[in-house]
Amino acid sequence: MRKVRIWDTTLRDGLQVPGVAVTLDDKIEMAMNIRDLGVDYMEVGYPAVSSQAYKETAAITAAIGKDPDSPWIAAYAQANREELEIAYESIREARYPMLHLVIGASRQQIENRLHKTPKEVLCLAKDLLEYARSLTPKVQFTIEDAARTDEILTAYEEVMEDWVRPGETARHLIRSLGGAQSTKGQYYRGVE
Repeated sequence: MRKVRIWDTTLRDGLQVPGVAVTLDDKIEMAMNIRDLGVDYMEVGYPAVSSQAYKETAAITAAIGKDPDSPWIAAYAQANREELEIAYESIREARYPMLHLVIGASRQQIENRLHKTPKEVLCLAKDLLEYARSLTPKVQFTIEDAARTDEILTAYEEVMEDWVRPGETARHLIRSLGGAQSTKGQYYRGVE
């Protein structure tokens, strides 16, 4: 029987609701409750976004990340080494530290945010993934807007086959209206 693994993003993505203000104590209490539910992976923050986010990510990690029943503790990072380093530093004390590397795939993201050609982004993805792997035993690699960019997704498929090692790295294809998980080169598109 196949095990369903739960990846919880409440402490990062779930708190991005207009008008919601949560204290650090509240976040730690939520993290403890989420841990007690038995999730496998908990994304606890985006530490590179601000010094406050870094402090909160590190504090949540310190509060629950060393427990014997701790899930994998993940920190979110966009596609650059500095963000990966900041993310790693914020969770390095976790019993099971994990990085969540996100790289854009749409033409607009590649040209306007990353300021690169698609080929340069593929090289960047390989480089950053190897770097992330050198920091933590597991890496979640997300290709943002992948389901809307078939031509670039095809190139990413080739990259993915090279870097996914069993038990080490997860891959995730996301778009703002849904996600798609990949398994053995097969890509399942999210429902719009």
